[in-house]
Amino acid sequence: MTVIKKGYKKIVINNSQYLWKTTVDRDYWIVKLIIAGENRNGQVLITYFPLFSKFVGPDCEEKSNGYVKQLMIAPYTVRLVIEHALQDGWRPDKAGKPFHLSIEGKIEHQLKET
Repeated sequence: MTVIKKGYKKIVINNSQYLWKTTVDRDYWIVKLIIAGENRNGQVLITYFPLFSKFVGPDCEEKSNGYVKQLMIAPYTVRLVIEHALQDGWRPDKAGKPFHLSIEGKIEHQLKET
């Protein structure tokens, strides 16, 4: 799946460059994170975060009702997602169908610990 650079941010992890962006789907109350490797023709990584969540990490601030509105994903979270995806078999250098990563129980736990 070819990724157009427009609207993407860059992050470098272990000397490899990745492009990433987020979109918000207010119908389903989710934040969609899309990540591609430096070879934009490789496999794209897609994962989802709840728009409202109970976990608190460096990317969000706690609100009075105990929930946080996570409209912005920070590079720290992108790094965690990329590291988990690579361990789970994501191949950003090879063409293929989008790789959908479930973050449940992986990223949330790490954010609680930081």
